[in-house]
Amino acid sequence: MKNILSLIVMMILAISITSCGTKYARPDRCVCELGDPAPAAAAPAPAPEPEPEQKQEPEQAPEEAIKEVIEEAVKEEKKEFTIDFEKISNQNLFEFDSDKITEENHAGLDVVAEFLKATPNVTVKIEGHTDNIGSQEYNQNLSERRAKSVANYLINKGVEKERLSTEGFGFSKPIASNKTAEGRAQNRRTEMKFKIGDVEQTEVVHN
Repeated sequence: MKNILSLIVMMILAISITSCGTKYARPDRCVCELGDPAPAAAAPAPAPEPEPEQKQEPEQAPEEAIKEVIEEAVKEEKKEFTIDFEKISNQNLFEFDSDKITEENHAGLDVVAEFLKATPNVTVKIEGHTDNIGSQEYNQNLSERRAKSVANYLINKGVEKERLSTEGFGFSKPIASNKTAEGRAQNRRTEMKFKIGDVEQTEVVHN
């Protein structure tokens, strides 16, 4: 009897060893039956396609930007408007530490000159401003010279000098902090303040 019981236990053990039941299977072990082919390895995820390069549009020419500001003011029938030349053109109007106008800004000033010659009822006040690098006296003188340099350029292009006025403010009217390079760059500016008077009515003569 004992031998029969021992034989039964051995048979049960043999069956449990040769089976691959899910009841006793570890989660990190294969639960397939013996003889089945191993599952194929998962294919690696495809690499993401690179994003197309964003092509930068060419910067607008300074003269075109200034022309747009003037045209917009005329369209809206403004009586007064201001052009911050350096801000709109995104360029330094003058050479470093000088009142000499850079050549790349001639075209922008030519737009202003053509507008003034076409609209005789417009007057302009040209204001020069600097940052606070250097003495107050030096910057005051530099701002005055720069404002007059712009006026002389316009006069040489055919604008009547009686329609132009100039004033320099040195660094007395900053629009940004002079503690940073970016702020100082904003403070170095030339502002043109346009004032449009009433258009004189003239009699049209038909031949």
